Amino acid sequence: IQIHRQWKVQVSINELARQAYRLHSVSGKLKFDEEKTVCEVVNFVNGRLKMLLEEAGVEHDIVDAAISVPSTFPAKIMSVAKVLTAMRGDKRFEEFVTMFSRVRNIAVNAQGDHYDPKVLVEDAEVSLIEAFDKFKDTYTNDMASDSNEADIADYIEGSCGLTETVNQFFESVMVMSEDPVIKENRLGLLKSIQNTL
Repeated sequence: IQIHRQWKVQVSINELARQAYRLHSVSGKLKFDEEKTVCEVVNFVNGRLKMLLEEAGVEHDIVDAAISVPSTFPAKIMSVAKVLTAMRGDKRFEEFVTMFSRVRNIAVNAQGDHYDPKVLVEDAEVSLIEAFDKFKDTYTNDMASDSNEADIADYIEGSCGLTETVNQFFESVMVMSEDPVIKENRLGLLKSIQNTL
């Protein structure tokens, strides 16, 4: 972790653990399940990384947010923590966090992250789908494994740009519609937004 921290090496702990497992398994002496072993190594490293971030003075909620990023690249997780710390107190970012919490709380009811734009025809639904599609087209690569702090900050800024459209969606439609098809599509859209952000 210290090597990752100092040199910002873009190496996946997942891949390192998997390669190490396969090298040692050649001897035929390993009796552990590969997937379980890799998962345990990643969880152990993330635990160490969490401790190091907290020891460095990073606030607990930011550490938890950074660790929750679907990445096994310690350098990226540390960059996310640094960017989030820098954005704390920013009004647009705080509004985004509030919006995202609302999305996550409602999306827990979704069966999946699939939705049919042909079903979601209300103005607020169409506007949200258009804004979300534009966001994905513009910012998807900013959170790639080799993304740097500037890319991550750009991604978060882009995420903040969705806040007003998502809030308008919540004000204009009843997500938990009595029509099960509309309800599932609205929930699927929110789940897709949650998963992407």
